[in-house]
Amino acid sequence: MSTSAQNTGKTLSSKIMGVVTSAGFMGVMLNIAFFAAVPYSPWQREFLIRYCCGHPINISSQILFFFGMAIYLNKLIGLRRERAAVKELGSELSHVSSIDGNEAWVGAFAVGHRGTYAAERLQDAVSFRRHNSDGDMRDHLKYLAELALEKLGQSYQFAQTIIWAIPILGFLGTVLGITIAIANVTPDQLESHISEITAGLGVAFDTTAQALLLSLVLVFSSLMVRKKESSVLDAIESIGMQWLPGLLKTPEPMSLQQAETQVAQELVQQSHDLLAFHQKTWHDTLRDSRDRFEHTLAMQSQQLEASLTSAGVETISEQARLMHQFRMETIAQIQQFQEASFTQMMQMRTSFQEQVDELKQIAQLYASLHGQHGQLKVLQESLDHNLQMVQQTDTFQETLETLSAAVQLLGTRVRHAA
Repeated sequence: MSTSAQNTGKTLSSKIMGVVTSAGFMGVMLNIAFFAAVPYSPWQREFLIRYCCGHPINISSQILFFFGMAIYLNKLIGLRRERAAVKELGSELSHVSSIDGNEAWVGAFAVGHRGTYAAERLQDAVSFRRHNSDGDMRDHLKYLAELALEKLGQSYQFAQTIIWAIPILGFLGTVLGITIAIANVTPDQLESHISEITAGLGVAFDTTAQALLLSLVLVFSSLMVRKKESSVLDAIESIGMQWLPGLLKTPEPMSLQQAETQVAQELVQQSHDLLAFHQKTWHDTLRDSRDRFEHTLAMQSQQLEASLTSAGVETISEQARLMHQFRMETIAQIQQFQEASFTQMMQMRTSFQEQVDELKQIAQLYASLHGQHGQLKVLQESLDHNLQMVQQTDTFQETLETLSAAVQLLGTRVRHAA
């Protein structure tokens, strides 16, 4: 069995045990067992039925009584754990020289005796010394003892309410019984209604007697249990005052170098934690994005497949018709572009030819003026310039021819693709 399974089993068993040992569960079980056993009681059956089940007020008082007793039984069961924790705490503290080097023992003790006064007192004292190095431990232990007493008193509030409520129910039964006895009874009808009068008085006295008896039992039970719990708190306070101030000594102040080292270590640790957090966040984001992309792609694929399947042959024919129409329009646009480009090229070629003829005439004119040195130099420069323009014209003409050939090749491929 794995460690996680063992921890889960322990947690489940502890929860079940907590429910079974709770005061509410115990009170319900005590009431069920009592009222189920009363009709079959071999001892004083009529007496129990009369005083415990004879009237709704008797039943209500009895139910409250068993809930109160369940509270005290639950406390008595918890006292066993409290005494064991106090005994272990005193034994361990008497064998250690300092608690500062035994943090593992403190944690193990707190886990093993979770919820006990001893574990809470030890944890509070260690926490106080950790966060208040200059505080007086004895004053804090006295403060914790006062808080424990206040907490103990608060734990008896519901039980004290039950002790107060049961006599009130008895007094209510008295009032109801007397009311039943004297209601609608006149001196003339006294003899004929004597049974009703005695029945009413019986309810009045029975409920009062039951309430007083149950209240006495609860009061003495409360005193006994409270005394036992107070003795446990006194033992914890005595052990704490004896050992904890010496074992939880005020730590010596750190030097500047130690403080700097500690701060540096904390910064490194925080940086490492922050880097790990960002890395995990980045990986989670990438994983979520990938999952969303795969989900979206799968949905789109399903939608496309569904649309293609539902469209059928009509959709394919319509797509073929649209494709043919698009192809014809594309061919027509390419032809128009080719014709317009050819016309522009012819116009540009004619213009360039005219410029070449003019350049030839200028060259002849410059040749006739060969005798003049200065003019000849000017003519030569002009001629060079014009020749460069002619070369550019030829290059541009070749470019147009190449473009025309490319357009024709594109038109041919479009026809083949169609």
